[in-house]
Amino acid sequence: MQETTSTRTMNWDLTSYFEEFNGPQMVQFKEALQNDIAQLQKTIVALAPLGEDNQAEWESVFTTSEDVFARLWHLNSYIGCLVSVDSQNGVYQKEAGAAAQITAEFEKVFAELRRTLKEVEDSLFDTFVGRKAFADAHYYLSRMRRAGQNLMTSDKEALAADLAVDGIKAWGRLYDTVTENLEFEVVYPDCST
Repeated sequence: MQETTSTRTMNWDLTSYFEEFNGPQMVQFKEALQNDIAQLQKTIVALAPLGEDNQAEWESVFTTSEDVFARLWHLNSYIGCLVSVDSQNGVYQKEAGAAAQITAEFEKVFAELRRTLKEVEDSLFDTFVGRKAFADAHYYLSRMRRAGQNLMTSDKEALAADLAVDGIKAWGRLYDTVTENLEFEVVYPDCST
């Protein structure tokens, strides 16, 4: 993709996201996000399956993943705003692709969280989601558990997440780019007669 900048000007105030695009604050945010996702992946691999004796560790993984998820969508929302204002900006498009790769890494974590809930007995699941940290999340965790029933093996889920970056999600980004660049003139009929 050609890295171009456009003559279009941003008239949104996005400083509530980051002070500047690819400035130190944004770069640090992305690095921390990627490190936290990688740490979650390592932690999940190292943990024994959810049981009576390791619920606190799994609780930490679930609550940390919730924080990571919120920060990931903060980043994606920011980049989405930039691309929607200036779809011809190659730098923004490149950043959208990079964010898709970060998202794919988190999707691997999310698949393993669903698998973890899927594989426990009903009584253990009820005990786990009854923890204070999950007071308002029982319904959501139940849906995650049901969604886990449709998972492929871990290696296939990881492959699907990786392929989506250059596959289905790339097609979505291409579609958005093409449609955002369409320009036409609207001619209104004269209704004065």
